[in-house]
Amino acid sequence: MKMEECFYTTFSKEQEDYILNIAKQRNLLISGGSDYHGLNKKQHELAVGRGDLNISKEIISNWNINFYREMQK
Repeated sequence: MKMEECFYTTFSKEQEDYILNIAKQRNLLISGGSDYHGLNKKQHELAVGRGDLNISKEIISNWNINFYREMQK
């Protein structure tokens, strides 16, 4: 599976849109991350990073569909 991290704790809306467009053009799955690596990283919280990061659970269902298709080849 090929994917691109389109949602990240420090990305602006414009950056997200730009990367999402590239992923769509290249038919890549999309992902995201909060950059949370435990309590040693100040101002980073699990699942939201440094702010209001919100990654839809629907993204994962798309991964499952694509994974299943790859396994059928």
